[in-house]
Amino acid sequence: QPLWKQNIQNGHPAVRFDGSDDELKSAGQMLLEGNVTIFVALKDATQGGSGSVYKAIFVPDADPFATSGTGYGLAYGREGADRLVFQLADGAEVDSAQEVTSNSDSWEVVTARNTATAAILRRDGVQVDTETFSRTSGFVADEYLIGGETAVSTRHLTGDIGDIIVYNRALTDKEMLVVEAHLDAKYGL
Repeated sequence: QPLWKQNIQNGHPAVRFDGSDDELKSAGQMLLEGNVTIFVALKDATQGGSGSVYKAIFVPDADPFATSGTGYGLAYGREGADRLVFQLADGAEVDSAQEVTSNSDSWEVVTARNTATAAILRRDGVQVDTETFSRTSGFVADEYLIGGETAVSTRHLTGDIGDIIVYNRALTDKEMLVVEAHLDAKYGL
């Protein structure tokens, strides 16, 4: 199990994931159809691993990083280089927005939004990628997992997560800025 740690960032607690076998399960079913906005305040830790590896931040337990998977996935990954990845799979195809980056072991706010026309990925309030996701409906998961994925045992995050906020709609740019500012102020970023 991940550990609850007090006073981790700006006086706030966080959940610490060890990178080997920790994950938290959401309470009950989440209907995240085409339009969704996800915010995560977390420590950008070095993930380890080699080859093509994903370290789950927020995922359904249905391998959203493979064409046979389903649902939204937000993760740190490595495919030749470290990257931040927001993906959507429907059992036949995978859509992806991502940023190639090096992990800096620092806190950040990651935002992922999908609308009927575009998916965006933001890091600390700066848009780092925009892509078109062709899938728009039908992504029901019995549960979403935080920090790991049991369907693929190597997909466990190393690091701390302070907050995850999920909207089952695409927030406007102005609304996203309000949530990002709240998380920035809360964690002293």
